This record gives sequence, C-alpha cells and structure tokens, in this order.
Amino acid sequence: MRRLTQLDYKEMAATVHAEGERSVKTFVRYLLMYMGSQRLLEECADMLLEELENRAMLEEG
Repeated sequence: MRRLTQLDYKEMAATVHAEGERSVKTFVRYLLMYMGSQRLLEECADMLLEELENRAMLEEG
C-alpha cells in the first residue's frame, strides 16, 4: 500500500470505506485520538450534525 501522504483525500476515503463501516468508525476515532485537538473534535461534530440535517431535509423534501 502506498504511504498515506501519497494518496489524495478521495483515494484515502475510498480505501477506508472499502474496509467496511466498522473500519470507518475505528479510523475516525483513532484519527481524532491521535490528533488530540478539542477544536478538531468540535469541528467534526459540527460537520456530522450539518450532514444529518442535510439528509433529513432531503428526506422531507
């Protein structure tokens, strides 16, 4: 496997996604743990909430 620094974001996401839902959650959890940034954690939470709201609006409309 190529080093992650040589992957673009879409390739990295596709690689993690191909491993299945559990691997995606584990990858995100470890990434947040290793980054150790409260700000990053809060921004990720905001992005998740925004995505949930967008999906809810799509289902309604």
